[in-house]
Amino acid sequence: MSDEPYITEDDLVRQLLAKIDEIEFDQKSVDEKMKQEIERYHRLRSDVLHQEMFEQQLEVMDYPIMKEKSPEQRIKEYVIHVLKTGFSEEKQEILAFFKTRFILRDKQIFIIKPTN
Repeated sequence: MSDEPYITEDDLVRQLLAKIDEIEFDQKSVDEKMKQEIERYHRLRSDVLHQEMFEQQLEVMDYPIMKEKSPEQRIKEYVIHVLKTGFSEEKQEILAFFKTRFILRDKQIFIIKPTN
């Protein structure tokens, strides 16, 4: 069996984005990560930009636009955002939340279907 050729991060991300509707995520973990990022953003606003920080615990659902979306849609949009704009480390972290498994063959990713 020969070694698989390398795939660039950009190619991998492009292929993952094309298959995003087929991918299952650990929703609880992604949702928790998203909440941490929102809290980090608000700390930045407060500490660096000196804008008022909310005194209560921040929740994703506190934002009206987020209430219009299902949890699954919010999670998918967050994953897409990280894959498109995140640093390599952030992309690796988000990939760890994928329940769907893949194989790489000839520079193409293929979803491994469960054998249940």
